Amino acid sequence: MKQRTKTATGAALGIGTTFCLALSLGCAAIDPMAGDVDASAVGRGDAFASAPDGGPGTDSGGLLGVPEGESADPDTNAASCFDGIDQDRDEVLDCDEDSCRTSRICCVGSTDVDRCCEPVARATEIALSDCAVGAPDACLELDARTISGAPIVSIDHSLVPVSGAGIDGAVDFPALELQPRGEAITLRARIGSPATTAQLDATAFGLWVPTLPTTQVTPLVAVVVSATRDDVSIVSGSRVIARHTRPAGIVEYTLSIEPTGVVNVSVGDTALSPVSITLPASPVVPVVFGRVANDDGTGETTRLHGLAVERRACDLPNALGRMGEVTPEPTAGLDLRDAADPSVLVREAATTLVAFTATSGVSNDERSIFVGTLEDEAVTSVRMVLDVVGLEAALASSGLTLDVTALAGPHLYADGTASDAVVRAYFAYRTDDLAWHIGRLANVLDETGLEVSRIDLGLGSFDDPALLPDGRLIVREHTASSTHLVVFDVSAETPARADSLCEARGECDDTTERTDSFVLAPSDDSFAFDRDEVAAPFALRHGGVTRIYYAGRRGTRWSLGVLLQSADGAFFRPANDATAVLAPTGQGGDSLGTFSPSVHVEGEELVVLYAGTDGAHSRLLSARMPIRSP
Repeated sequence: MKQRTKTATGAALGIGTTFCLALSLGCAAIDPMAGDVDASAVGRGDAFASAPDGGPGTDSGGLLGVPEGESADPDTNAASCFDGIDQDRDEVLDCDEDSCRTSRICCVGSTDVDRCCEPVARATEIALSDCAVGAPDACLELDARTISGAPIVSIDHSLVPVSGAGIDGAVDFPALELQPRGEAITLRARIGSPATTAQLDATAFGLWVPTLPTTQVTPLVAVVVSATRDDVSIVSGSRVIARHTRPAGIVEYTLSIEPTGVVNVSVGDTALSPVSITLPASPVVPVVFGRVANDDGTGETTRLHGLAVERRACDLPNALGRMGEVTPEPTAGLDLRDAADPSVLVREAATTLVAFTATSGVSNDERSIFVGTLEDEAVTSVRMVLDVVGLEAALASSGLTLDVTALAGPHLYADGTASDAVVRAYFAYRTDDLAWHIGRLANVLDETGLEVSRIDLGLGSFDDPALLPDGRLIVREHTASSTHLVVFDVSAETPARADSLCEARGECDDTTERTDSFVLAPSDDSFAFDRDEVAAPFALRHGGVTRIYYAGRRGTRWSLGVLLQSADGAFFRPANDATAVLAPTGQGGDSLGTFSPSVHVEGEELVVLYAGTDGAHSRLLSARMPIRSP
């Protein structure tokens, strides 16, 4: 029987001298009758809107529901699905057990849509059987909307996208707002087409971000059936990305899109090869469009006989969508270049704070720690909290003469209840011997004085501090040949290092006792995103699951990954199948690296504020994904 090793940790707090420090504080159209054309990027709209009534997140049973006889408390079920113990001795462990498929800790830890999305789809049927001849928006439910052309419902109760030259006949359904980064979406369409036709025709169904007014539809993804061209095409934007032989007669076509951007299409019983697309952050709606000229109602052209929309709420860690730059406002007398190391603190009934580092012209171009207010992807009320000159002076006033060469990694936290919480921060500083040390700031918002404490973690070099939900401190340790993420209990005078943690990529069992004193080391996989270095952990507990976002380096490129932590804090496991959840794009502000994640929840969205680099500068950027509460 496999069993994880228990953690042995002491209870400790290491605080050195305490003293005060003064604050200084477009749209290219797709022609379904044309051949392949140049690709155009799918536009990104506004940030996610709230889920419509009855949509994802409203189910009382949580994301995946709870099987009969199991507790609705996510912590209760998560414990047995994340303890390293083969309870039924069938050589299947934890999340691989069928009984664990409903556990959120298994869901969040996987890229498997069948595991991470609702098992029961919510289907909406767009029925044409009751429609008489005429405009479709006059008879269809769900507020069908004619976009362009003159589509009609024909005598055989089918929708025909009649249009003129250069214009799509198009109808969409704006009441069906779907979230492509938070839902697995499936469209099932019954399309009829003749064996041959003398007409010019193409009938398509898919998803799009509405761009009104328009005479041509540029879909996020769509399936186009054309009797004229005698083929079935999969299109995205203005690009044909796959083709298939067209069957005649009425055939069911299935188009499914996962929150990771994977698209699957079936033509009848034939499944086509999956393709991948870039998803927008804004909602999409179903759309039916095409070009059918001179239809006389005899069925000699393609037409839609029925459409069903299925949606399944998901929570996949690699469904993050980049939102762009978060720009701190200019601060008088300071040069806010190369911002990095963000840390967000969400406070109940108070403004959301963000700390970060940036170069400062008054501090010999060394990084200083700043704090500001975060709202709507903007940082305002920025002021400097600590620079190397001020820290050296404060150290000297307490009898410690140190040459501080750098500051990094501020981590904000609130000490106390929501009403009277004191904002504090951990941070790292480097001395002239190139070793990193951990410090703590109290009363961060007090502009008249700032308490600074040293946290003595013993011999070694430590930076990137962050609090775990259980109050322990997770930091990066620099060794002679590598880096590790390690945990300290800082609740007593002498910090105690957790010394029996299971390595995230290994198994703890009752025959091989592990004594690893780290949470995570660089991967031994030559192709892993974190092969060479790990850094910058940040923990978030939500819905009974503790996620630890961190940065990993392979070569010169940094990417973001996720660990999951067991309920007792002893067991860690890579999420997302040990692959990166946000990697460099090759273009833009994070073209060469994504690092220093800070994670929080806004409504039904998980927000990752992170630092990105293009090789010349670093800047604060954000990414979002829907997140469902149990």
